[in-house]
Amino acid sequence: MLAHRDDRGLRERLAERHPIRAPNWAHRIWVVALVIAGAAASIAVLSSSGHSSVPRRAPIGAGRIGPTGVAAAYGYPPRCLSVTISAIDPAFARADFNHGSSCGRYAGDATAIFRRVDRVWRPVLDAVTYQCPLATVPPAVQSELGICP
Repeated sequence: MLAHRDDRGLRERLAERHPIRAPNWAHRIWVVALVIAGAAASIAVLSSSGHSSVPRRAPIGAGRIGPTGVAAAYGYPPRCLSVTISAIDPAFARADFNHGSSCGRYAGDATAIFRRVDRVWRPVLDAVTYQCPLATVPPAVQSELGICP
């Protein structure tokens, strides 16, 4: 009987082949930093979509009166949009993509509602789907602009 006698236990022999490494603190710090960065990016997205009370710098031209100001606030050429300004409250406007005109790389189907605040058009809603009624738009204006029935 040829038996190899080894005083070391099975666990010690396996540890030599597959050492268990001590926790890598640099890796843990990196993961925490990524989680924090992701949270910061989410906050930035919410801030840019109008959910923050911090005033943002308005796009150039968003201070113009009428459809050209709304188009500038939306960031599209006026020829690509059909803008309707509320007769009930001219501080509100709706911008829809004009699919009848040639707009090159510009396209979209979102409902975009703007409000003129401090002489500048600012987005109130820019979404394909949303829930009615909108708390930020008076009910009569919602009905007039076809936002909510």
